[in-house]
Amino acid sequence: MKTEWLESFIETAKTKSLSKASEQLHMTQPALSKQMRKLEEDLGVTLFIRSATGVELTSAGEILLQEGESILSSVHALQKN
Repeated sequence: MKTEWLESFIETAKTKSLSKASEQLHMTQPALSKQMRKLEEDLGVTLFIRSATGVELTSAGEILLQEGESILSSVHALQKN
């Protein structure tokens, strides 16, 4: 899993929208969608329930959101050393 994918996942989960998250992340919505599909493939789980009105987290998505911010914080701390 790439840390960029995790950052993108967290932004998407917080905004509950691939299009809003893509704007915040300064990337295209199709590129973000592709990242999220690859993250789901890497983890072997579905993270989002996608609909015309946005995205909702699955139970696996909820777990990743809770743990993901801590993981990113640890990675960023390691990179500073």
